[in-house]
Amino acid sequence: MHTLIIKAAHQEEELLMATLERFRRDMGVDLDFGSLEDIIEQDLSLVFVATGGTEMQFLNILDQLPGKIYLLTHPAHNSLAASLEILTYLQNQGRQGEILHGSPQEVGERVKEILHFKEVREKLSRHRLGVIGVSDWLIASDVDYERVKELTGMEFIRLEVDELLEEVKKGGYEANEWTEKLLKIGYNKGEMDKALEVYGALSRLIEKHDLTGFSLRCFDILDPLDTTACLALAILNAQGYPSGCEGDQKSLLSMVVSQELLEESVFMANPSELDPVKEQLVIAHCTIPLDYPDKVYLNTHFESGIGVGVASDFDFEEVTLFKMDSFENFVAKEGVLLESLHRSDLCRSQMRLHLPGAMDYFLKYPISNHHMVLRGHHADLLERFLKEIAGDIKRRD
Repeated sequence: MHTLIIKAAHQEEELLMATLERFRRDMGVDLDFGSLEDIIEQDLSLVFVATGGTEMQFLNILDQLPGKIYLLTHPAHNSLAASLEILTYLQNQGRQGEILHGSPQEVGERVKEILHFKEVREKLSRHRLGVIGVSDWLIASDVDYERVKELTGMEFIRLEVDELLEEVKKGGYEANEWTEKLLKIGYNKGEMDKALEVYGALSRLIEKHDLTGFSLRCFDILDPLDTTACLALAILNAQGYPSGCEGDQKSLLSMVVSQELLEESVFMANPSELDPVKEQLVIAHCTIPLDYPDKVYLNTHFESGIGVGVASDFDFEEVTLFKMDSFENFVAKEGVLLESLHRSDLCRSQMRLHLPGAMDYFLKYPISNHHMVLRGHHADLLERFLKEIAGDIKRRD
């Protein structure tokens, strides 16, 4: 990765370059001094403002700089002063920019994060997401396909549930570590066979349509197949294919973004019970990525009483509750996992969370139904990343 130096003529040129080289080395990141062509080729505008008096030099190259512009600064030679002038100009022109200032180590950590964000955005741009049926009861869970594609390159592809039903008739699935582990639990063989046939069919649809993830209107398969997709989604999520329920597009988008950013599976679930006084939330769903909980148990799907649902025990403490729409609004609430639950009146994988300051969000301005539970505290990281994509996105408190 390269950064472009801009500097005014300086009476102590050797001393200046030695200062910049020492700062670059102490950042602890693989970053070289390069040319404007290097910046354009890498598609990341890292500009090292070495001295004051560089504003016009910057303007001369501005039209060639791609995307958001990061102004690296150091604590000498009026580097920060010039960067303040440049950043204000960028904002007046409607361009995104940011000053990176602090110790070399602090600046280096931010540069590492920026490079990670760039990698995540490249991964997002390759996503092709299937919407296999849209649930008519989810009246506020659609996505603005054009906006999402413009901002990220992600595509949403509409498919019909009937295509899945036809694929199930072909039969068969590819055995793997997850199917073997599930079969060893010893749950009802007939139910397992039907549930794994759905897994096989969804796997073939993914390959057929070159999908990287999907959301399924899962209730439509209950009657014709006498089973559910809970187990199939649990396996596919663990295999790295974000797989959502009920054709919920906002949740699918939230899953994809958070999973790529954190590089781990996330739990999509229904908020089921709030205690506004204790600031607690019970959240549950009948499917969960198999690599997410500490232990899994098999049961029926809650609403229908058929198929194979997944119950869980959890062994972590810190959580972040996350949801977003089409890069216009998002929520990220940090809290702790209080306990794993096994109530008979809820979807099978259940947890009770303590979420300080989150109750007003749910009761007054939620982002639809399902929410993602992420392991660990990531609210600020999510905000920084989402603002890299859409600078005007709003965080709901």
